[in-house]
Amino acid sequence: MKIYVLLLVVSLIGAEGGEHENYCTDLLDFGPREEVQEERLQCHTVLRTVCEEVEQKDCLEVCEQTCEVTLVPSCKLTPGSLEAIRSTVNLSEVMLHTCSKEEARELHTMTVYECENVTKTHCTTLWDIDENGEKVWAGNDGDCKDVTWEECHPVPKEVPVLVPYMNCTEYPVNFVDVVNATTELPTSEFDCEVRPIQECKSKTSTKCGSVTYQKCSEVPELVCDPITIIVPKQEQLHKKWCQFDQAENIDFNLEVKKILEKVEE
Repeated sequence: MKIYVLLLVVSLIGAEGGEHENYCTDLLDFGPREEVQEERLQCHTVLRTVCEEVEQKDCLEVCEQTCEVTLVPSCKLTPGSLEAIRSTVNLSEVMLHTCSKEEARELHTMTVYECENVTKTHCTTLWDIDENGEKVWAGNDGDCKDVTWEECHPVPKEVPVLVPYMNCTEYPVNFVDVVNATTELPTSEFDCEVRPIQECKSKTSTKCGSVTYQKCSEVPELVCDPITIIVPKQEQLHKKWCQFDQAENIDFNLEVKKILEKVEE
């Protein structure tokens, strides 16, 4: 995560050597548009013929006249269908952002100093030493005058401050994407039914026979190849707007570290 800090140096209104609350505001921005390569799988289904040897046996009661059993297969091709995957090129849409920094006026409570004139009477006093050696007041010598000075004390006050915020709007961007869709794939199956027949010469007896044939069917097989597409993206930028006291030769790195440590506390 990248954090950018915007620096603002301000001085307090009417403050002389006073302290105020420093604060930071989070700002979310977006970087420039980038073209990022992403991997996709482009797939299609092919049919593969699979065959197996089938052996079938059967018996019949036949005449004793020397009968032989012959097995006759009856075969047919049966049509069907299978669910298959086919990749298609599709126009997709992604939402990107464009942002601008705006400012709004907010009221923040800060510490300022209010001052007023204070007048008091100052006199020169006389002191004597008593019998115990202690100083005791002996009155004024008539030298009195009024002295006026300015006294200041801190008070909280709401001060308008311009605070930034990010005004972001979305806009669509089209790109070419690959979509795998389901489709029906026609297939066929070749199979046989075996029917026994007899050939007799004389007496009846039980005869058995067997026949071997191939049973074949088409099975789907998914074939995929990796491809690379270009997808537009933007990186999120996490920024902070911070306020600092006005000072000569200010160390911004040290001041930012102090503010972040104070936020963590």
